[in-house]
Amino acid sequence: TKVMSEEERLRKSENQSMRKSRVGNRYFRIDPGYDRAVYENTCGNWVRIIFTFFLFYIFVVFFWWACYSHGIRHVDSATWLYIGMLIVSWVIIVILIIIGHYSNKNLHKADRLRLEINEEKKKRREEEEKKRKREEATKELKRQEALAMKDSLSDAGYERDVRRARDEDDSPDDQEGYDSESAATPSSEDE
Repeated sequence: TKVMSEEERLRKSENQSMRKSRVGNRYFRIDPGYDRAVYENTCGNWVRIIFTFFLFYIFVVFFWWACYSHGIRHVDSATWLYIGMLIVSWVIIVILIIIGHYSNKNLHKADRLRLEINEEKKKRREEEEKKRKREEATKELKRQEALAMKDSLSDAGYERDVRRARDEDDSPDDQEGYDSESAATPSSEDE
């Protein structure tokens, strides 16, 4: 068995305790992205949610109570205040729409440019690939031509050697009564 050093045991226990605090004890396998703080509520988390909810709505209640009180006591100024609030809210909405329009326009432009850049890179890669293949084909052709030239030279040398051998065989000193023409064509007796 493998003996773990004290440091390895400590590191392993720290990893296990960190994992246990993050996912808890489960008898089934947990997704690696699972985090209890996000997906599970504890009592403290419930208290925090309820406190935030009440804090927000207390502010809203006081705001509307102030608007109601101001509207009852000072009708003319409350009317102008509410008209001003309406206009300011419209201006804010228009500003948000304009900013969103330009933001989307820039985003679409960036996406289009990114696509064009990727297409240009792809074209360059394809051209380089074609150039490389063309060079390889040229090298292969040259190699095949060299082999063909070598073969033709060796064939010519072979034919030359064969002719020499025939000439030597046809010499009258070596063979008597040998007719090269009759050897080349079958005689009627052979048929």
